Amino acid sequence: MIPFAIARSADGIRLVTHVSRLAAHTRQMLESPDVCLLIMAPEDAALPQALPRVSIPAVAEFIPPEHPEYPSLKAAYLARHPQAADFFQLGDFSIVAFKPLSARFVGGFAQAHSLRPEALAAALADDLA
Repeated sequence: MIPFAIARSADGIRLVTHVSRLAAHTRQMLESPDVCLLIMAPEDAALPQALPRVSIPAVAEFIPPEHPEYPSLKAAYLARHPQAADFFQLGDFSIVAFKPLSARFVGGFAQAHSLRPEALAAALADDLA
């Protein structure tokens, strides 16, 4: 479970997080950048299977501070999570940008749809407007 933000980049729309290298999930992404993200609606439904959610297969890319997109990715993350600003002073934290490969949206029982990357990007772009 990690906080994330949505950012525009040279590769299109990316999901961005800021994680510690002390965390097991960070070390796993360093070893294998192929990930699958799961974003769920708040748990207010009686049945967890009925929660709206989207799974996003993606490739994780660690963005070093000297990378040309680092400032814009950092800004996007801090715009969504300003309380995390102090973590950027810690040496074990890294920005990770996820390039979505596809998406599977489940709106509840019998309400599933697959999205190609461009359709997901169009849906996410609404959050950047």
